[in-house]
Amino acid sequence: MTSALLETPLPSQLAECCGGMRPSEAETAVTALFNLPAARDRAGESTLLDFREASSVGKLRLILRRVFMPRQFMTLYYPCARSRLGLPLAWFKRAARLYRRGRSLAAAAAEDSFSKHRHQDIARQRRQLTEKLLQQP
Repeated sequence: MTSALLETPLPSQLAECCGGMRPSEAETAVTALFNLPAARDRAGESTLLDFREASSVGKLRLILRRVFMPRQFMTLYYPCARSRLGLPLAWFKRAARLYRRGRSLAAAAAEDSFSKHRHQDIARQRRQLTEKLLQQP
């Protein structure tokens, strides 16, 4: 995009990689670059986007995957998961925690604002651009 704007040729390495990029893709990339979420918010953003775009069965599968995490992960946050007998208790605690957090997120989501919709659109564009770039040879 910059080379077209300044009318300068791309270096050969970049021309091989980015030569066929359309202006709309470049615009999406720049928008995504300047609206990156914090690293800790990135996983939550993609999970929320997956949840909103999933069917009812997909939503149920996503919730179950979030509750019934592998034991190695559960031991980081729930010490009772260190023993096999405590793992069901850890799953129950995780479900309760996610339920409480989900209720607060639902209350916050009720306050629809333009900025929230914009952030979701940018997240969706970022995901589509990433998937497209990963599919290229």
